[in-house]
Amino acid sequence: MPDTHRTCEVCGIKERHLTEKRFFARFPLDVNRCKQWVKMVGKEDLAYLQVHMLHDLKHVCEAHFSRRDFTKSKKRLKKRAVPKLNLTLPPLRDEILLQFLQLNSQADVTPQGQFEVQAVPSALMPASSSQPSGLEKTDVTPQGQFEVQAVPCTSMPTSSSQSSSLEKNVTKGSQRKESESQIRKRKLEDVDVTPRKRKLLSELRKTKCTLASLKKSAKLIDNLSSEFLKEIVTSALINQKRKSQGKRWTIKNKISALAIFKRSPKAYRYLRYLAPFPSIKTLQKLMKKIPVEPGLNTAVLDHPKKLAPIKKIRAKLCSLVFDEIALKERLTYSEATDKVEGFIDYGYERKDELANHALVFMLQGIGRKIKQPLAFYFIRGTVSSEKLAVLIKDIIKEITNSGFQVLSTICDQAPTNMGALSLLKEWNNGGHNYFEFENKKIYIIYDIPHLLKSLRNNFLKQGFLKMGELKGQWSHLVEVEERNRNFLYLSKLKSTHVQPKYRAKMKVKYAAQIFSQTVAAVLKLLATNVENVHRSDEILQTALLIEKFNKLFDYTNGPSGHADVKKGIRENVSAKTDHLAVWTEYRKQLSTLTFFNHNGVEAKNVKCVQGYIISLKSLRDIWLEVQDLGYKYLNLRQLNQDALENLFGLIRQHGQTNKHPTCSTFIAAMKTSIISGLTAPHSKNSNCEEDKKELMTDFHDLVFGFKDEDDQGQDINESPSHVSTENENEEDNPVLSIPEEEEYKEIVCDLAKISNQPVVYISGYLASVILKKNDCQVCRETLTVADPEENKIYDLIKLREWWQDKKCLTYPSLQLCQTVHTAVTNFEQFCIPNLHNNNICQWTITIFYSNCNTEWLCINHRQQMSDLLFTKLALMLIRRQCQIINLKQVSKEEDLADANKRGQQYGVSR
Repeated sequence: MPDTHRTCEVCGIKERHLTEKRFFARFPLDVNRCKQWVKMVGKEDLAYLQVHMLHDLKHVCEAHFSRRDFTKSKKRLKKRAVPKLNLTLPPLRDEILLQFLQLNSQADVTPQGQFEVQAVPSALMPASSSQPSGLEKTDVTPQGQFEVQAVPCTSMPTSSSQSSSLEKNVTKGSQRKESESQIRKRKLEDVDVTPRKRKLLSELRKTKCTLASLKKSAKLIDNLSSEFLKEIVTSALINQKRKSQGKRWTIKNKISALAIFKRSPKAYRYLRYLAPFPSIKTLQKLMKKIPVEPGLNTAVLDHPKKLAPIKKIRAKLCSLVFDEIALKERLTYSEATDKVEGFIDYGYERKDELANHALVFMLQGIGRKIKQPLAFYFIRGTVSSEKLAVLIKDIIKEITNSGFQVLSTICDQAPTNMGALSLLKEWNNGGHNYFEFENKKIYIIYDIPHLLKSLRNNFLKQGFLKMGELKGQWSHLVEVEERNRNFLYLSKLKSTHVQPKYRAKMKVKYAAQIFSQTVAAVLKLLATNVENVHRSDEILQTALLIEKFNKLFDYTNGPSGHADVKKGIRENVSAKTDHLAVWTEYRKQLSTLTFFNHNGVEAKNVKCVQGYIISLKSLRDIWLEVQDLGYKYLNLRQLNQDALENLFGLIRQHGQTNKHPTCSTFIAAMKTSIISGLTAPHSKNSNCEEDKKELMTDFHDLVFGFKDEDDQGQDINESPSHVSTENENEEDNPVLSIPEEEEYKEIVCDLAKISNQPVVYISGYLASVILKKNDCQVCRETLTVADPEENKIYDLIKLREWWQDKKCLTYPSLQLCQTVHTAVTNFEQFCIPNLHNNNICQWTITIFYSNCNTEWLCINHRQQMSDLLFTKLALMLIRRQCQIINLKQVSKEEDLADANKRGQQYGVSR
């Protein structure tokens, strides 16, 4: 039971006479602080009491302390708090306070019969063993540290037998000196002390043992090699005795937890059951701080702007990589941004069309292994060449302004990409393999792995190729795969290599493995076989072409690391290697490369051949330029788009259902990837090798460099109490005329129609939600009706009752039904056509305020009720409309899948 008999020593008010709770503070146990309290209270009687009596019996209420004297929780006083407000008596004189100090000079503030624990520096302890032998057991710490001693309270009454035994122990301790080892070995039972003292000494010894074990555990934690495991153990020790709302997590804890949660929410919930991890709501708050939106993220470039003046020009050379990723056509409303995600979005412009691709731009270092996603745009199909050229130019301008220099662009040979680069060459006085920006050449590189895959696809499609005097046939590769399947059993040769289907055609590794030294060796072996003497020359020519393509890939893509280097074949470009000569020779040979079918018809407009020639010339020019800047070698893996492809793979890894992400899941996965530094276990089935590049922008600069949500004023998720009911543009937001009371009969008939029955049911749901935290009887009477038996508009609600003899659902008032009906009508007329606009929820609420009558609401809570009603209704209608559009898309996809299945059954599918 709480103590209700406390009385304030300043104003004399008693707690039991108060109608509301008030904080009563005890006098402190510290003698000096307690002296200050006694002095300020001004009562002389308090100066003749001991400190522990003042602490147990006397109090001062909160009216005599300032706000600064309390902690943030407002439940405790700070250590230096002293009553200074509303004092009734003058402070006590120093003479009286001197007596208070003399009375409490022994500092016996502990309860009688117990010991005080004092920290005494060992350097100040006397050298002689004049202390009792039983108390010397704790005097074993090194010099300069503090010792824990049990000191008897001076005010404790002791018997004559106890005092005599203590004197004997002191005498014996003064006659002989014991070493520290002898003190440690002495048993606690040999000490002639009371049971209470022996218990305290035992507890002190256990405490010292516990501290020693904790030190050992701390050393073991520091020696852990895994930073993730170290963070888990540390957070578990800190939060083990805290409540769920009192647990605190470091940034590293949250980042690691978010990466696990995004990969598998089910596994994360299981880990939270086994070990302490942040809650899902904590991770969601962290996600909201990441400024990732469609368009160019200029905030990402703030960090490079700070670093650029420090670094040399050779460290600031970079490439601009861009590509597209397919998305699922779905709409999702985001309360954080107040817009529907899933429409075409360029950041500064949105269109009323569903997006099915994301165009992503990434900055990639040339001399350093760094990368950074800069921008992404939601598009449909593909963007026009003119639009893409403008986007490339704007992004290069922002990168240049940040202090970095773009030396090349890297992309695949999509028609839109080639058209955009051709336009940039026309606009900026470009050459065969570059375009200019601010009088600096930006070289064009088509992704080398994509070019090799295109060569394989053309060879597979046509069946024959010729380069120089050599002629190759795809049928020879098919024969090699058959022989391997029956005799050789080489793992690099499978049916998917020579007869790839739709998805296998997109795999770069199959193209690299078919154009390999292993396949060339098997072809040479096949050519020397006695059975193939009459066509050995043809097979040998195919083997030589495979060797050339293998060598071309090694000389243009480079090694992935030190273990992948092959001297003279696959290595980084340097002054000692022969890359320049080989590139020049291959440019001549590729100019003679042609593909043709078995009828001898030559394939025209083979873009990959011309793309390889342009890329070889760009690689040569880049090496000559960076060599003049002091580069000793050039890593060719820095000049492909593996980093961007791995980012797409990382996005698809977030969750089991994210293999075909939507716009909403794409943004969420992009945020998580940026937080985790674009690092994750590399998938074995990935289309690219691991790039091992680090994120250029630090997470702390990206997140904590921005103001908190609380500092940005009202959040868009809050109730829009600031929304004005005045209409700024009457043409855009037409005001609906409110019917008079005599017209309510027509309204009742209109609401009684079966098409409007859902509106009445929704109105009842809104009324129940609004009235959950509202005890106003007037509001309840205006939003609901008590006797709905006579009105036919409630037929649907009556039929949906669980028990026919008992009313459990909420029956809305006629005014509420009419307001919701008007709002739904205006939403269908004005808001659905503009669903792609920004701030759609706020705009919808403004439409409701302009066209709906709220004068019938309770006058005391009208604004609050209107805000809550229109906000809930707007969110419900927006999400419902997104759901309707998504259901239509699902139906289209199911029809297409059904048509493909039927085509497969009849053998006409693709």
